Amino acid sequence: MKVVKSEGLRGGVILGVAAVVLGVAGLSPFFTWIPEAILLALFVLVPVAILGVAGYRAGSREGRVVPGAVAGGLAGAIGGVVGGLIYVAFGKPVLNVMVGLVGGVLGGATVGASGAVLALRRPRA
Repeated sequence: MKVVKSEGLRGGVILGVAAVVLGVAGLSPFFTWIPEAILLALFVLVPVAILGVAGYRAGSREGRVVPGAVAGGLAGAIGGVVGGLIYVAFGKPVLNVMVGLVGGVLGGATVGASGAVLALRRPRA
């Protein structure tokens, strides 16, 4: 459980920082010069990478898939809430915080479990 918390919190903090940077870049009128395709790609690839690594690390350290899913879910929850709060800061509805939380938990657990599966399939030296 200690591994799950440490990996989930580490991934969540990193994902939270990424959510702030991407949220401000995507919602602020100052950054309209950034191409939308690049932002959309980053909105998908950055969280998948962070959540996958959190799940990979937790899964490889515990030797099971479930800790990877839980670590990914925790990291996703933190990142989703931070992302929702960024939306609220830019005048969007408060419902975005709850949507971010639920989406973060579900998506994070899925990607984290995938990362853990990859960690367990890797041949050990």
